[in-house]
Amino acid sequence: MEQQVFHLPAVAGMLGSKFVESRLHMDGPKKGQFVALRDRLAKTPAAPTFVVIRPDTGESLGVYRPGNSGPSSWGTEFENFIAGVLDS
Repeated sequence: MEQQVFHLPAVAGMLGSKFVESRLHMDGPKKGQFVALRDRLAKTPAAPTFVVIRPDTGESLGVYRPGNSGPSSWGTEFENFIAGVLDS
């Protein structure tokens, strides 16, 4: 996703002006500390999962999990997801 979708002009334009990226890596010695956070925000152990969080409240505005359709359609799917979040 990071290499194939986030750099698409339409997606990059929406993300660059309204979002701050943060990553939660689930490997390593602190994994146990992050499981509850992942479960609360993403409500799934599936990876990759992308969550849009409102910074002032911590509320989850949307969750996107790439489907089985493959990378060729992820750009359109993710662009639609972000547009929906921006409209809410």
